[in-house]
Amino acid sequence: MIDGVGEQECVGHCGTSPCPDGEICYPTGYPDIWGCFPGGPDPLGARCEYPTNCERGLVCSHDGVTGTSMGTCTPYCTPFACAEGDACAFVSDCEVGLSCAILRQTDAGWTGQCVASCASADPEQPALCDTGEVCFFVSEGTSERGCYPGGPVAEGMPCATLADCERGTVCWFLTDESTCVRACNTDDDCVGTCAGGLCQ
Repeated sequence: MIDGVGEQECVGHCGTSPCPDGEICYPTGYPDIWGCFPGGPDPLGARCEYPTNCERGLVCSHDGVTGTSMGTCTPYCTPFACAEGDACAFVSDCEVGLSCAILRQTDAGWTGQCVASCASADPEQPALCDTGEVCFFVSEGTSERGCYPGGPVAEGMPCATLADCERGTVCWFLTDESTCVRACNTDDDCVGTCAGGLCQ
């Protein structure tokens, strides 16, 4: 079944053998029969409803973020197989030692990326990873933390999400708006002083 409604197409069997050329091995809709799906029109990060909506090599991951039956087109990974820097939808997509961090969230859905897992002395405050990225929660409602790679917004500028801010800074609510603030572990990481994981 190609569009989840009724259109059908002949595809190769899979399950005991891999699919060719990046095609995804996915249930066909018939009991215990898996097929190699050739891919659809929707690109990485697009909202989708059926596995065949997404381009070759992508799968429709129903992440539940929007509270609907819709999902997001993400690269297909067998459990714990996505490497650092790969897109992801679930924590279990990433290799051991990595976390799936939400980098972008819009009305159209969200995009995650496998990043290095981390920890801090105070779980409620940001910290710096050993490599200089910000260590913070990978998504709301979870205690898991990851090293965010950094975005385009410079220190001191307004921001909307954690992933907006440049490497080493975090989107933090100050005065009447959220601003990219430098994260720290000690005073040596700041021009001034370090308090609560932020440079003062």
